[in-house]
Amino acid sequence: MVVLGRLGELPFRVQSKKIRRQLSKIIDASSQILYSDISLDRNQSIVVPGQIIFDGIPSTAMVAAGATVFSVALKPINDLVNSYIVPKAVTA
Repeated sequence: MVVLGRLGELPFRVQSKKIRRQLSKIIDASSQILYSDISLDRNQSIVVPGQIIFDGIPSTAMVAAGATVFSVALKPINDLVNSYIVPKAVTA
């Protein structure tokens, strides 16, 4: 099973030069983290693919458990990335 986590978009504002640099360092350093392959997609979204291998056809519970393991393992990285991303303004 392949899981893809989208952690956010790389900001483009002029004021975001430092933030872009910091996020780029995180993405580059991800190669040192076991089971982590953080990259940018063509839309400049920060993505983390993961692969979970099952013996045979997994049950729904096994798929949910596998996705949970992936999510929990990436939570520290997600928190770090999101600490740099400024939320978009909400319009009514």
